[in-house]
Amino acid sequence: MRIEDLQESQSTCEGYLNAAFRSARSLLKCVDNVCKLAYNCNTIVEESKMKAIELSHDERIRAVVPEELSSPEGLIWFYISNTTNGQIRREFLFPHECTPEFLTLCEVCESLQQALIKATPVVKEQNLPLYLFD
Repeated sequence: MRIEDLQESQSTCEGYLNAAFRSARSLLKCVDNVCKLAYNCNTIVEESKMKAIELSHDERIRAVVPEELSSPEGLIWFYISNTTNGQIRREFLFPHECTPEFLTLCEVCESLQQALIKATPVVKEQNLPLYLFD
């Protein structure tokens, strides 16, 4: 393969990546608007309340991580940190304990999470042989 072909391929890939990043930024703005709307709707419409996560006065939710929502074993994990001592605990809800609006956000989040996982460079340790010494 010629150097010119490699440079052209790299340029094409960079163009695709830039377009993907622009799309991702637009998607983030849309998700932010949906979050604001969902928050407003949840505070206004009492009937659509979902099961609440209980927090003490010095705790806050740090992350919401949906996992395998399309399977029967799907869960939504809530990572909670204590602002006083820094400890982290987690709680979960089943999808049927959530509102449809919340689940829609979770589905978007799960897709983004999978994209982040695929985009993360990983180096796995090689299996080193174990030697037993007498």
